[in-house]
Amino acid sequence: MLCVLAAVLAALVGSVVWMAIETETTAPRSSELGPTVDPGDSSRPGPKPSIEAPGTTSDGADAEPDRLAASGTIHGRVSWPNGTAVSWAELALRRLPDPWVDVSVVEGAFRTERLPEGNYQIVVYRRVRYPAEEHPDATIKTGWWLASTEARVPSTASLDLVLSPRESIRGRVSGPDGNGLDGFHVRADPRNVPTDFSVHFTHDWGFQSKDGSFEFVGLFPGEWEISVDAGDYARPIPKRIEVPRTDPVDFALVRRVELNGRIVDSDGEHLRGTALVTWHEAGESIAAGEDDEKTWGNGLFRLHAPPTMVELRATFDGRKSEPAVLDLTMGRPRNDLLLVVPKKP
Repeated sequence: MLCVLAAVLAALVGSVVWMAIETETTAPRSSELGPTVDPGDSSRPGPKPSIEAPGTTSDGADAEPDRLAASGTIHGRVSWPNGTAVSWAELALRRLPDPWVDVSVVEGAFRTERLPEGNYQIVVYRRVRYPAEEHPDATIKTGWWLASTEARVPSTASLDLVLSPRESIRGRVSGPDGNGLDGFHVRADPRNVPTDFSVHFTHDWGFQSKDGSFEFVGLFPGEWEISVDAGDYARPIPKRIEVPRTDPVDFALVRRVELNGRIVDSDGEHLRGTALVTWHEAGESIAAGEDDEKTWGNGLFRLHAPPTMVELRATFDGRKSEPAVLDLTMGRPRNDLLLVVPKKP
């Protein structure tokens, strides 16, 4: 009899301990929900909140509205403008002044639970590099597709978000013969864009185009700087534009000229210095700025410059050579250049 009573008491104590543990479990603090995130980086590490289909619990059973409200849940769906659910996207939410928390959108659905009570900002974003990768609709273009809203926790309302292209930029990149280039990168950097979100989204897009045309979406209204990079062609002067813009942004590129030479001191000794080429702005079809290259074995250097008048100079240990003025307008490579850096007095 005593053995039986001991067993019963042990079972009751175990039940009480289990109930105490269950009762003391609390929702996480806002700092536990995830790291501060940059929505422009889809490869960032860190834990993800649980993702489930809207209106279900982790075991697939229907969730009760009062239970959703008590647990602080934000859930909903994300679709393209034609109503098709996105296969994947990223969602960032925050309760001011807390940091952003990252949530994945899977098969058009998102859900994050155990959120503290308050008002939340929500931004959904999807990077589209190759429009045909998912969506047959010709209106889906390269760029960032975005949606934003606000939500109150606790709430059981499901959110229905539709991705939007916001503003777009279009144009054409051509070579010296006027024909469009078939491969290039276009970058857009915000210069005066009055929104907190613009700094999160990097616009650096590669295009393979038969006629040199390009277009990308996902820009906010404001001032942007547009630049182009096309391999063997000189970098053109970036263009500052106001968005929204209806006129195309066109670039006419020229091929770079290769410069090869050697840096020596006044005694002819080879120096591991730095060769620097500079030139003045000569119109939007000619690159502006500077290019530099540290020497490798025996003081050799190799630079690239636009086909215009340039100045070439070498530096070593704070000393500079006399500038060499080169006329590169014919576009021919220049070899066996010699830059002499004076010795210390």
